[in-house]
Amino acid sequence: MEKDLTLENQETQEIQDIQEFQDSSDEENHSECMICKRDKVEYMCFPCRCKILCKKCAMKMASGGKCRKCTKLFVQCKRIL
Repeated sequence: MEKDLTLENQETQEIQDIQEFQDSSDEENHSECMICKRDKVEYMCFPCRCKILCKKCAMKMASGGKCRKCTKLFVQCKRIL
């Protein structure tokens, strides 16, 4: 039961992070991909929640890697709606 609540809290936090990203300015959240420096940011890394990847770069790094913004390891990318 406690595990279910933790998972639910994590999902709620992820949804809030995505909503905050949508509400905030492009300057604050790097509107261009930090990898290719060309395309618009569409994906965030988890668990660090940095918004740094375009679709093409997110697909290349989908299984995880090291975040270019905070340098923490991430295990997945999620699309920002």
